[in-house]
Amino acid sequence: MKKILLICLGVGLGMACMAAGVCSKAVEGLSQKSFRVVRKVNLKNFDKIALAGSYDVVYTQGNGYSIQVVGPEKNVGQVAFEVNRGTLTIRPKCNLSSSFRFGFSKSTDDVVIKVTSPDLIAVTVTGSGSFKAPRLVDTDNLVLALTGSGDILFNNVVCDSYSAKLSGSGDMDIKKIVAQTANLTLMGSGDLDVRQYNVKKTTATLRGSGDLDIVCHDCGTLTADLIGSGDISLKGNVRNVVKNVRGSGDISDSTTRK
Repeated sequence: MKKILLICLGVGLGMACMAAGVCSKAVEGLSQKSFRVVRKVNLKNFDKIALAGSYDVVYTQGNGYSIQVVGPEKNVGQVAFEVNRGTLTIRPKCNLSSSFRFGFSKSTDDVVIKVTSPDLIAVTVTGSGSFKAPRLVDTDNLVLALTGSGDILFNNVVCDSYSAKLSGSGDMDIKKIVAQTANLTLMGSGDLDVRQYNVKKTTATLRGSGDLDIVCHDCGTLTADLIGSGDISLKGNVRNVVKNVRGSGDISDSTTRK
């Protein structure tokens, strides 16, 4: 009788385990299937973007306006958008907990925001988010500002003039930019890298311990001003270089004259 009871008990436990395994797979499959959703935002008439938080923004210049939020369903609805005086502001919603809004919860890392507009003249990133423009951006004047530990990346830019200011420990990288004038400012411990073409006048200022790297192709006058322990690296070919150093930092100049 005991043997029969043990056998029945074993069979019952086995069936229960099999059932639990099936349910677990079903839940996993459902979770994976519904993990990423797309939310479309109907806003337009902006040529400036301000990002606050730890979101990833991917920008494309196009004929019309488009905003798409891609990520987990529970997170895509927690992003707030607003257009005011031509600026598209992207930030966490105000009704989130203080730890989410001010600590920028890691769950925001799963959200990617895709933005398209006909023109772009300014980008501001505050916090640990990232802004990337993988394709050509053609505009008149471009103003870039990064405060915090975030990232700004442009692969290819054509404009008349541009300014790039980095405050904090973030990274700003402009792979290629064709312009007439440039104003570069680095304050803090971050990294600012620029490869520029045909720029007639460049002003580069470093305050702090960061690294400022400039590669010039067929450029005019380049003025580099350093205060602190940071490093400025100058490469390429220019017409003239003016250097000022105050502190323990260094300006490495390997440029050639035209």
